[in-house]
Amino acid sequence: MPSSRNGTSGSLDAPFSMTLQSTLEVALAAVAHGRRLAWDACSGRDLRATEKSANDWVSELDLLVDQAVADRLRSSQPNVVLVSEEQECPYGPLPPSYWILDPIDGTRNAILGIPYFAISLAYIERGQVLVAVTCNVATGDLYHARRGHGFWHNGARVAQPACDTPLESAVVSTGFPHDKTLRVPHVRLVEWLVTHCSDIRRCASPTLDICHLAMGKWHGVVEMLRPWDFAAGLLFLEEQGISHNVQMPLRAEHFDPRFYFVAGSRHVFPALRSAVLALTRDA
Repeated sequence: MPSSRNGTSGSLDAPFSMTLQSTLEVALAAVAHGRRLAWDACSGRDLRATEKSANDWVSELDLLVDQAVADRLRSSQPNVVLVSEEQECPYGPLPPSYWILDPIDGTRNAILGIPYFAISLAYIERGQVLVAVTCNVATGDLYHARRGHGFWHNGARVAQPACDTPLESAVVSTGFPHDKTLRVPHVRLVEWLVTHCSDIRRCASPTLDICHLAMGKWHGVVEMLRPWDFAAGLLFLEEQGISHNVQMPLRAEHFDPRFYFVAGSRHVFPALRSAVLALTRDA
């Protein structure tokens, strides 16, 4: 496995890498373990939750999954760093290889019993996402990718979606930042979206929103996000030929809560990116 203990694999362009495949298997096993514990916790009792900060919730479910996935990863790759939403944010330089985890994306959905919340895990090496796994805890829907080997949903490879939908016919996912002081300028973007697009979606789990974009179920995602929200999705989108605005490797700017993640199909992405640039320039 590619880790700081064992070194890195050979060329990333090789047609098949057992090393990368084994890393994917580690990720799948860790997420499956976390999902089993999360599902049992959701089914068995009410979830105690507190606000980490205003309007930003953490539940016992987040902490349970964070610990469970971390333990599984460290047992397989003990020297590889884990970056998680529920741990201290790294604003300094990141190591050459690391995992990045969102133990529960969509915590408020989980608390409210809405079946749209997920575990999302990515492995990053040399500034590239090489392995990604996202699982909807409530439904069991599983999405994964290994660089160069396509995007998969529930064990079946997903065909690249058609990219010819014009902006005026597009459905775009968005969401509101936890910090309400950032919502005022974001409302201007929502106004632009409902004026220029066919419709918007606000489902409150951006990791799953990005999966749906990669599936071709909608045509764009634009939201203030942090790396644990989008890291796995970067690989899903790239395997599907869908554009995004994240220039790797991850840097401090990507951990800024004001960072706008933008992704979309061929006719939608340039317009979304221009709208965000205009919004942030005028803010």
